[in-house]
Amino acid sequence: MVLISRWRLPLLVFATLLSLTFLSASLGQTPRLAFSDSAFLLLAEPSVGTFNRVSKSIQLRCEAPTTEAWAMQMQSPPIAQRVEAGEVLCLEFDAQCLDQTNSASGELVVYLQQADNYQGINQSGSTEKISVDRVKAHYACCVAADRNFPANIVMATIHCGLRKQSVEISNLRLVLLGKVPPSDWPFSQLPYEKTPADQQVLAEASKRIESIRKSNVTVSVIGDDGRAASGAMVSLKQRKHAFAFGSFSEDTPLLETKDAEIFRERLQQLFNRVTLPRYWADWGTDPDEGKRKADAIASWAASNGFELKTHVLLYPTFFPKRVMQLRNEPERFRREVDLAVADALARTAATPMVAWDAINELRDENVLGELFGNQYYSELFIRANQAQPSARWFINEYGILAAEPNQDSNIEQYETRINQILADGGSLEGIGMQCHFQGQLTPMHKAKEILDRFAKFQLPIEVTEFDIDSRDQQTQAQYTRDFMTLLFSHPSVTGITVWGFWEGSMWRPNGAMYRRDWTIKPNGQVWKELTQETWWTNEEASTDALGQATLRAFHGSYDLEVSADGRKATRQIDILPLDQQVSITLAN
Repeated sequence: MVLISRWRLPLLVFATLLSLTFLSASLGQTPRLAFSDSAFLLLAEPSVGTFNRVSKSIQLRCEAPTTEAWAMQMQSPPIAQRVEAGEVLCLEFDAQCLDQTNSASGELVVYLQQADNYQGINQSGSTEKISVDRVKAHYACCVAADRNFPANIVMATIHCGLRKQSVEISNLRLVLLGKVPPSDWPFSQLPYEKTPADQQVLAEASKRIESIRKSNVTVSVIGDDGRAASGAMVSLKQRKHAFAFGSFSEDTPLLETKDAEIFRERLQQLFNRVTLPRYWADWGTDPDEGKRKADAIASWAASNGFELKTHVLLYPTFFPKRVMQLRNEPERFRREVDLAVADALARTAATPMVAWDAINELRDENVLGELFGNQYYSELFIRANQAQPSARWFINEYGILAAEPNQDSNIEQYETRINQILADGGSLEGIGMQCHFQGQLTPMHKAKEILDRFAKFQLPIEVTEFDIDSRDQQTQAQYTRDFMTLLFSHPSVTGITVWGFWEGSMWRPNGAMYRRDWTIKPNGQVWKELTQETWWTNEEASTDALGQATLRAFHGSYDLEVSADGRKATRQIDILPLDQQVSITLAN
């Protein structure tokens, strides 16, 4: 990742600002050096905003937000000493949003980077987006250097120009912690304060789950004499949820390693659906090798009894470069797109897909609409549905449920797009909402309002990509519990898919449920508890004088067993959203 900073000041200027302080072991470590807030250079283009130093704090006001957030930034001097591979650099500060309206929040982007080329000090990630709440909180952004860096190279910046905001920052310092494990790094606390409105939403959600996710099943037991068998024991054991609790999986299950073996076991224990990667891109299925890998993952998941969803038929942001070069030749461009669609549908025709993402993140790239007209999108859904009518075809977008600077605008655009596809006759059958949370967590009452708003389409809604990128594990777990409860309680929601669950195979490792050593994290405990205990049915009851027993169970697939006087009968049944009756005979 290239980290951009527009102000390239001579190191001599930085040297005049240098303020080195050796700090005590407040974090259980003795940092090698630190820059206090007085050493940071405050840079803002006049048209964007202003900084002011007030007592021991820095107040910033951004009046003209820009996608180029670097147009307003705080910049440390380069560290005057060598930074070795494995050493951890940490930028810490306290911050609060000064705008005290209910919807107020600030947004900062922290970069730990090189002063000469503005690239990160760790190729796996050297940036963190921070959401600043109205209540003052402590933030810590830590990165371990992935190689040695000479003196006067490593630095930190905070980009502040992403949104209109007033933010106060205090206790700003840059420290080098040394070679310490991630478990000892300080972390930013996720701001998550439940209002009375949120508490009410969650209380109603818990009650609604009992109503909409369970049904009664009345089992009538008949003896071999044809009479009702009273006192028979009826056992109902759940095998699978009707609701989709899924995970994205790349090729880890195909590997012959100990980690892969554990991965396969956990995947089967915790999830009933697998979302399969199939990206038509240079790094995906454009090469034949990528096609074969995608086929192999799908084959493994199908043979192991998972529901299958494929992501994605078209992802315009990442079309192969050879195809994007044809934008000025619409006919050739269209031919390549049509061939890719036909190939993906043909290669998966024999695999029982329950769902597909037909098109992904259309807001970011409208190349198809620009070249072929917006009618193309409805045609895509029609074509896909004709090829695989048993699959449900979704549109997928981000920044809808998960908080973004332009969330309200994103929602309006998504509604407009869905309305357009449906009006043009497209067989759009599901609404996908990505939920990659980082610094800001959507309050429960607002999340419910958004779900209610899209429920008007009377289409299934699914959270297609869920994770919380944070090392604040307790808040991560609490929000996971609340968010899952809200989703499971909403009558329009049919599933939630996490975007990976193991730190060793996850695009944002902090969002994982299992650490690299396979110890479970608090959010993983929440997922396991809710899906396999709280929302899971294993019940027993005795039949009454009429030979009947009524049990209430979550919707899904079950093993039904009836026994009396040494006789036993078993059956597999599905419990559906309507109350139902089952008759079973005990034979000698």
